[in-house]
Amino acid sequence: MIISNKHRFIYFFSIGNTATRSVQRLLSQYHDDPDISITLSNEATPRMKKYLEDEGTISNYQKDSQEYFLDREVTPRYLRILFERLGRLDQFEEYSKYATVRHPFILISSLARSNNLGYNIDAECYLECIRIASNDYRAHGYDPIFLGRGQYQAYEQLAGGIIIDKFLKIESLKEDIKATFPFVNVEKLQHYKHDYAVERKTSWQQNVGQAIYRHWKKDFEHFGYNLSSNGGTK
Repeated sequence: MIISNKHRFIYFFSIGNTATRSVQRLLSQYHDDPDISITLSNEATPRMKKYLEDEGTISNYQKDSQEYFLDREVTPRYLRILFERLGRLDQFEEYSKYATVRHPFILISSLARSNNLGYNIDAECYLECIRIASNDYRAHGYDPIFLGRGQYQAYEQLAGGIIIDKFLKIESLKEDIKATFPFVNVEKLQHYKHDYAVERKTSWQQNVGQAIYRHWKKDFEHFGYNLSSNGGTK
């Protein structure tokens, strides 16, 4: 999560495996909220803490005035409630809101690999990926997320309607960031891969791929993805 009062935007990372660490680090210098920070004290955040220290921006998340330390993947719905409690709802509504998405097949493949589920996406593996991306292992600001109908619909449900002004796509992330945030040095963007013991091509059961296309239809429609499993776009 990035809240920039100076540049009047909020960047959400509610769905994991969508370059969350990369974008968080890149934009960390612009987080300047006096009330809200991300938690850097639990066992899931040591890498993020090191990235911020390396970037020289960790002080942005350790201000004396900050009293609310949220999960980095806090949802739009939860953050909106907090802004309302702080008497800052108008501010939340006015700010531009962003999130990152990626090709549905590649997202599922990434979830499978990073959670040691292997490289063969069958129905059981797919359902386990959905379960993991939900509220089982991550609090997401105590607000459950469900990916069963795709990224677009997940954000739609998390916000009570789409409040994300723009989705940036991993496949064109540098170009999208440059166009959206012209003040950001996109050459500093780094991609952090999980440490896979083995790296090989993912195979798909045909019926699972077809099911994802049916259930994640809004992702294909709104983000311009096609049925290619290599993340190609129209």
